[in-house]
Amino acid sequence: MNRKYKITNIAHPQHPWLHRVRACVDIGEAIKAGDLGGFVESEANLSFEPGDEAWLFGDSICCGDACVSTGAVLRNSAVAKDRAFVSHDAVLSGSSIAEDDALVRDAALAENTRVSGYGMLIQSADTGYCPEAIGHAAIYGKVIGNYLLAGDTVICPGEEFHNDCKDRLWLYDNKRTVQRETSRDELKPRTRQQKRRGHVR
Repeated sequence: MNRKYKITNIAHPQHPWLHRVRACVDIGEAIKAGDLGGFVESEANLSFEPGDEAWLFGDSICCGDACVSTGAVLRNSAVAKDRAFVSHDAVLSGSSIAEDDALVRDAALAENTRVSGYGMLIQSADTGYCPEAIGHAAIYGKVIGNYLLAGDTVICPGEEFHNDCKDRLWLYDNKRTVQRETSRDELKPRTRQQKRRGHVR
């Protein structure tokens, strides 16, 4: 039973089959019972599992067989549609779109970015670093880990980018660059634990 939110009679002005949600309980720190959220087509679009803080803010939309769950949020005019799955603290904002069979997991889309086809934007399981897409980036392939996709960058179907290092790799239009943490250029003495482990060569 959905105790988290209800679907109101407030229809979307352009897409009348979509309706705003209203929180029935406090959700995290940002949402209070009674607050209005974005638009859904059905309860299948927004998780109502106990403790799940997934939410739609502003005029965001989740429709079709798309789903927002596991702490993910849509903000502004962001859209998840078709069979897209947005989960695990992912954030879609601006006019970004997840469509077709896209997977956005622990990643961020902003401005006018799109994840389409079987595109994936997901966190690295090894390092915990998350990709981010801004500008007019279009993702049709797979992007994992510490990336910033910007400008008119296009990741084509079948392409896979996997970055498990601490340095953030920027893909901007047809250019590539690196954003290094300044601390990585400092020389530091080894800790006692590192000395114990040592290296045999």
